[in-house]
Amino acid sequence: AGAGRAREKAQPRGMRETALGLADEIVKQRGLEETLSRKLDAGGVPLKASEWLILHIGIALLLPLLVLLITNFNLVMTVLAVITGLLGPLVYLTIKAGLRTRAFLAQLPDTLQLVSGSLSAGYSLPQAVDAVVRQGNPPISDELRKALVEARLGAPIEDAMEDVADRMGSKDFAWVVMAIRVQR
Repeated sequence: AGAGRAREKAQPRGMRETALGLADEIVKQRGLEETLSRKLDAGGVPLKASEWLILHIGIALLLPLLVLLITNFNLVMTVLAVITGLLGPLVYLTIKAGLRTRAFLAQLPDTLQLVSGSLSAGYSLPQAVDAVVRQGNPPISDELRKALVEARLGAPIEDAMEDVADRMGSKDFAWVVMAIRVQR
C-alpha cells in the first residue's frame, strides 16, 4: 500500500514538470519569455512565463467548456467564452500592470523625499533605499527591495535601480537614476 501511495504522489509531480517544461519550450521558441516576464514583473504577478502560459491555456480551454455545459450547448455564449478565455488573461495582466505603475508613480515624490532626507542625514544610498523599503508601501517598496537584493549580490545599486525604472516603465524614475549616476 505504501508503494502505491508513493507512485500516486510521484505521478502528479511528473505531469507538472512535463507541462512546465513544454510550456517553457513554447515560450522560448516563440520569443515570448522576455516580453511576458516583463509584463508579469510590471503587474507584480509572481509567476514565471511558462506558468502564466499554462494558466492562460487552462482558462482558454476550461472557460468555454464550462460555459458550453452550463448553457446547454449555447454556441453564442460559448464563442464569447472562447474570446474571453483568450483575451481575458492578457487584459487582466495589462490592467494590473497599469494600476501598479500608477501606484508606483504616485508614491515616487514621497519616496524621493525620504531618500533625500536619509542622504542628508548621512546615510549611504543603499541605506537610504533600505529605509524606503522598510517604511514604504508596495509597489515601490517591493521594487526597491528587488534592487537592494541585486545590489547585495554584487550589481551596482544604480544598475539595479535602472532595472526598476525599466520594469515599471517610469521615465521619471529613470531620470532619478541618471541624476544619481551623475552625482556619484
